[in-house]
Amino acid sequence: MTPRQLQALDYIEAYHRENRMMPSLGEIQAALGLAARSGAHRVVDRLIAGGHLIRTRSGARGIALPAHPDLANVPTKELETELRRRAMAGVRHQLEKAHG
Repeated sequence: MTPRQLQALDYIEAYHRENRMMPSLGEIQAALGLAARSGAHRVVDRLIAGGHLIRTRSGARGIALPAHPDLANVPTKELETELRRRAMAGVRHQLEKAHG
């Protein structure tokens, strides 16, 4: 997973937690500071290809977080990266809670 994909996935997960719906491509574009919506579309497509998101329908919010990803198809290095990312997200959450 690239740093940009990780940034996008972090944003999508946080947005979903806070809003109980998925962000639009325009919102993803703005959050990532991309010049064009097509850049957000490419990042989302790669996250879908990697099994980190699923496409639910066409449209602005046609993505979802998989309930139970099929980890058998995910390379070990990506699993390790995801575990580190989630650990850091947990640390960030705890710090925000303590200082928020």
